[in-house]
Amino acid sequence: MVRAETKLIVWDGKTFAPGGDVTLESGGSGNAWDGTLELRSGATFLASGTQVHSVGGDFTIGSGAVFTPGSSTFVFTATTTGKTIAPHGSSFYSVTFNGTGGNW
Repeated sequence: MVRAETKLIVWDGKTFAPGGDVTLESGGSGNAWDGTLELRSGATFLASGTQVHSVGGDFTIGSGAVFTPGSSTFVFTATTTGKTIAPHGSSFYSVTFNGTGGNW
C-alpha cells in the first residue's frame, strides 16, 4: 500500500513486478501526485495472475514503457475530478471505476 498524497513511479528502464495487490490511496487533495501510478519512459509494469490494483489518482505510461496487465483488475478509486488515464496503446484486462465523485 502506498500512502495518500504520494506517487508510485517506475523509473526509466526499471521493471516493477508486484508480488501481490497494489493500493495507491488518494487523500482527496486533487494534487497530481496523490494516488498516482506513473511508468516512465522504458519502464515495465508486470502484473501477474488475478491481482487487484487500486489507483486513487492518475495512471500514466511514458513513451516506450511496457504495461502487462496479466489477468489482473485495475480499480480506479478517485474522489476528485480531472484525473488522467493515459495508457498509450496499452490495454487493461479488467477495469472498475468506483470512486464517488471521481472523474477521469
